[in-house]
Amino acid sequence: MHLYRGLIIIPCFNEAASLADLVTEIKENLRGILNLDILIVNDCSTDNTLDIAQRTEAKYLDLPVNLGIGGA
Repeated sequence: MHLYRGLIIIPCFNEAASLADLVTEIKENLRGILNLDILIVNDCSTDNTLDIAQRTEAKYLDLPVNLGIGGA
C-alpha cells in the first residue's frame, strides 16, 4: 500500500497542557494513512510548551517573539 506524504503544522502559544496528547493522537489516527511529519511552531510561549515540543517525535521551531497565530 502506498502511503501519502503529509506535513501537519501546529502553531502553539502556551499549550503545554495539551501538546503531547495532541501529537500522540495525530500520529495514532493517521498511522497507516500518511507518512507524516509534524512541525510544532512555538509562538514565544511563557509556559513549558517548548520543553514538551522537544520531548515529542515532532520537529519544532521556537519563535523568539510572539507573532500571533497568523505569524506562527
